[in-house]
Amino acid sequence: MGQLQNQTMNGHFIRCITGCLIVFLLYGLFAIKNVAFANSASKSDFIVAIDVGHSLKRSGAVSARGKTEYEFNANMAEHLLERLKKDGFARSFIINHDGQDLTLRERADIANSRNASLLISIHHDSVQPQYLKLWLFNGVMRKYSDRYFGYSIFYSELNTHSRMSLFFARLLGGAMRKAGFVPTLHHAEKIPGEGRNLIDAERGVYRVDNFGIVKAPRMPAVLIESGIIVNRKEEARLRNTEFRQNIISAISNAVDLYYAKKVER
Repeated sequence: MGQLQNQTMNGHFIRCITGCLIVFLLYGLFAIKNVAFANSASKSDFIVAIDVGHSLKRSGAVSARGKTEYEFNANMAEHLLERLKKDGFARSFIINHDGQDLTLRERADIANSRNASLLISIHHDSVQPQYLKLWLFNGVMRKYSDRYFGYSIFYSELNTHSRMSLFFARLLGGAMRKAGFVPTLHHAEKIPGEGRNLIDAERGVYRVDNFGIVKAPRMPAVLIESGIIVNRKEEARLRNTEFRQNIISAISNAVDLYYAKKVER
């Protein structure tokens, strides 16, 4: 009789344990599904910090027609922010929207203090002085070089999220290529001022560890040179609204894809 009671109790115990395991398993699957749903529905919590390269006082490169790099950068950043907010990244923001003379450390601190998920620094490119020539534009002698054209993307291995910085850099380079843009590889040239470490020639991705704006932030960060404004043809294209919008779409698409990949993880 005692043996029968023990067998009955053991059977109840096994059924109880089995039932609990099934409940926990179903709860776990339900929880995972709901976490994924919550993440996919929270684009507004993914914050992109858009850094406007340079400032009104230190305006960067000067285009073949005399327009400052800062003007190109500010215009691109403003329209990129509009696009990102339209795409659901509602809490994204611009660093240095009013052209202050901020240090790179101060820019990184702003992104850190606002808990940005990703930083993109917007720039426009030039070439080394030995490649510049002179031409007359609207009665003024201007420097230009039609030798190189295209975009380039930079990240730092000293960033605390270097792996994800490189991951986004490659996504961005892929989006630019898909949109029809080509990278410039002149920053890898073995001359003074260049000699950058070209990580991905197909996508135009370089590693640079001395750029504070991609090194100092406590989130993945990249710098994109959207085009070479001392190139006369490329400058004219970069002034074209449709051309700029294609770049903005490529950047926004890369952000969307990066966000989706993070949700999947």
